[in-house]
Amino acid sequence: MDVKIEQSWKEHLNQEFEKPYFSKLIRFNAFKSTIKLLGKIQIELILDNEKRFNLR
Repeated sequence: MDVKIEQSWKEHLNQEFEKPYFSKLIRFNAFKSTIKLLGKIQIELILDNEKRFNLR
C-alpha cells in the first residue's frame, strides 16, 4: 500500500502498511469521514428547511 508519509518513517513502517489491520484502519477512517460529512450535510438541510418554512 502506498502511504503518503515522510520517507524516514516509511522505511521503518513499510511492513506495517501491508498487514490486514492497517487496511481495516484505512477503511474505518474513510467511514468515519463519510459519517462526519453526512452529519454536516444533515445539519445544513435542517437549517435550510427552518429558514424556508420560517420555523425559527
